Amino acid sequence: MAETVSYINNYVKIYVWKLAAYIAGFASLAIVTPRVTSSAALFGIFSFCMSLNIFFQYADLGFINAAQKYASEYYGRRDQDGEIRVTGFCCFIFTLFIVPVSLFILWISFYPELMIKGISSSPEELQLASRLLLVLFLFSPVLIAQRIIQIIFAVRLEDYYPQRINIIVSLIRIASVFYFFGNGRYLLFEYFLFFNLLTIGAILANIIIAKKRYNYSFLYLLKCCRFSKELYNKTSKLAYNSFFLSLSWIIFYELDLLYIGYFLGKNEVAYYAIGLTLLRFFRDAFGTFYYPFVIRFNHMVGRNENDALSNLYKTLLRIGAPITVIPSVAMIVLMKPLILSWVGPDYENSIFVAQVLATSFLLSFITYPAGALLTAREQLRKLYLNATIQPLIFMIGVLATQHFLGISSYALFKSLAIQVNVFLFILYSARYLNMSLVSFFNRYMRQLIPSVLFIIGFGYLAGKLIHAQKGLYSLITVGICLSVSVLCAFTIYYFVDVEFRNFLKSTLGRLMKKDKQQIA
Repeated sequence: MAETVSYINNYVKIYVWKLAAYIAGFASLAIVTPRVTSSAALFGIFSFCMSLNIFFQYADLGFINAAQKYASEYYGRRDQDGEIRVTGFCCFIFTLFIVPVSLFILWISFYPELMIKGISSSPEELQLASRLLLVLFLFSPVLIAQRIIQIIFAVRLEDYYPQRINIIVSLIRIASVFYFFGNGRYLLFEYFLFFNLLTIGAILANIIIAKKRYNYSFLYLLKCCRFSKELYNKTSKLAYNSFFLSLSWIIFYELDLLYIGYFLGKNEVAYYAIGLTLLRFFRDAFGTFYYPFVIRFNHMVGRNENDALSNLYKTLLRIGAPITVIPSVAMIVLMKPLILSWVGPDYENSIFVAQVLATSFLLSFITYPAGALLTAREQLRKLYLNATIQPLIFMIGVLATQHFLGISSYALFKSLAIQVNVFLFILYSARYLNMSLVSFFNRYMRQLIPSVLFIIGFGYLAGKLIHAQKGLYSLITVGICLSVSVLCAFTIYYFVDVEFRNFLKSTLGRLMKKDKQQIA
């Protein structure tokens, strides 16, 4: 029980600091984005160039994900030597493959007109694209250090330490906007360069924390940053599976702006980027919620705690349902006033796209834990099936319809592919829990109906009353309406779902008991 309470405390700390980070992130969206988007063409170029960063994120061929899984298992067995060795090996693989990606970005920086439709006639646009891509190339080694920091803190379920540093970075970033975008200035390149310099400072701070708190030997990590046949044999199967999943993820989630920039142009990139920004906000928020539990899945698999794994999975489905469904529905219903007050009527084309993209996360309480469970149990065939279906539906649909649906086709077929994936994960979950589909719906989804109906009604009335126009006051008004609808819907769910209510009371009771023991 002591260990369970300890992990609950870690979960709470992660969520508290991540919530603070998201408040800072929301402030960034409210203050930074309206200034950055004042020129749709330049913002489209900026968004396109930033999307190329994804090639760095997945240059490890899946070995970083494998490193995190096995490092978690080593940590669960209190084997720091094994943890550092597997981390060093996988960072070596990452370093090996990041070089050609960096060179590709460097080459593109000299010929950006080959990648972005319609910028060859503007020297200003060409120069901006070239300089942004050059910064991506120069700062690519920073990603290796970021991955190491991520693994070190994540396997210990103490991500809240780097989160504190990230909050400081976000606040400095917000403050800098008034210098880079104000009084006639529109310094996108300088802003991006400054942000990357802040990232280096954050990494150095996290290294100092890890050294002092865990006595982590970075010198030994550097010695372990080499090829090991033993570790290759151990990690390669899961790594290549992870790489296949990552490749599928890249094609499906991360290249939209590249496709749109190449086929449709820079303005369409800007319109789609607004919806994509909100989608990534959802993805980061839900990913943060489930991330500690993914690590716990690996701990339990490493210790062969099958019953505990099954019980945790049931709990995640129960508590995750309102946490993912309610905010998603609220955002969809109030999307129009949100976008009009956030970036103005020039981005009205973004409203439908953003609404459709938001539907992708309605049932995230199923996809996140189900995907983590399959990965932890190394059920690779099921993962391959899901990873193949999504990009196929998306690419076939987009190629067939983008010439007459435009950017809407990207949102529509992305959402359709995700809903197919959701259905497959429901089948997997019901089979794992030995339940019928009807029983699964009654147990985990039916209780949401009253809350969803309330949000739809409240959002309809609020949408009629709000006269949205670009500005902070109007954005705050929409934010208050969103918050009220979500809080009221959660209150309704709290009284409708007895198991959810009992879980919250039990968890709060254990936390309070732990605090009293610490005081005593």
